[in-house]
Amino acid sequence: MNITADLVPDLWLWLSHLLFGVLVLYLVWTTPWRQLQERPFIHVLAGFTVSLLILWAINVSASEGLHYHFLGATLFTLMFGWPFGLWGMIVTVFGATAYGLGDWHSVSLNALLLAVLPVYLTFSILRMQERYLPDHFFIYVYGSGFFGAALVVGVTAVASALTLVVTGAYPLQRVFDHFLAFTPLIMFAEAFLTGMLMTLAVVFRPDWVATFSDERYIKGK
Repeated sequence: MNITADLVPDLWLWLSHLLFGVLVLYLVWTTPWRQLQERPFIHVLAGFTVSLLILWAINVSASEGLHYHFLGATLFTLMFGWPFGLWGMIVTVFGATAYGLGDWHSVSLNALLLAVLPVYLTFSILRMQERYLPDHFFIYVYGSGFFGAALVVGVTAVASALTLVVTGAYPLQRVFDHFLAFTPLIMFAEAFLTGMLMTLAVVFRPDWVATFSDERYIKGK
């Protein structure tokens, strides 16, 4: 879903610019920039970001502002940690806007809904999993990677849809019929692809996965 400026009031756009600006300043302050000096990390992050942008360009549009596409926020957060995962999603939102999937007046609102919200949800799910569930490979992959991805994309879809309803862009019935009714299918697709990619990553390239540790999830289990 990529909301265009003509669908929401100007007040919402200005408030989203303000909130997003504050969050970006916080992100700049808290990001471990030295990690970019690690040669494989920066190349993997750049490659994943370009690949996600391509996947975003392959989308199905139900109505203006109502698009179906792979989100990728859970994958990015698990692969790179929340700071760089969020940077990757922000770059993807801006790249999609430049490509024509949105407009610059609403880019902050889209970044909040499609980057900040899902990355925060993924990070929260991972922390709850680490606190309350046993440290096990399958719990990591299926808990955060599969079911986490489904939950994140579902909440993101509902939040984006409700934004259009609350701002008066579309009536609830139209949003439900054209978008929310198909959200379970999108949730399954997101969960399947994210779970599959995370499984491949932790099996063949565990050093690429910032939130995974052999000592924690495999050794001694």
